[in-house]
Amino acid sequence: MGSKSALLPLIADCERGLGRPERAIELARGPEAAQLSGDDADELRIVAAGAARIWVNWSKR
Repeated sequence: MGSKSALLPLIADCERGLGRPERAIELARGPEAAQLSGDDADELRIVAAGAARIWVNWSKR
């Protein structure tokens, strides 16, 4: 089995969906995220942006 880096956007999106946006952001900032390119990197950026928006909205409560 190869690296799970290609699955990182999916893992981060699962964390976001489970109500852990801070964990999704941590994954997006990690060393495995830096290795992504192309569509995988784009998808992770989209997930991280959504997680950040959720986190900001929660902090306003």
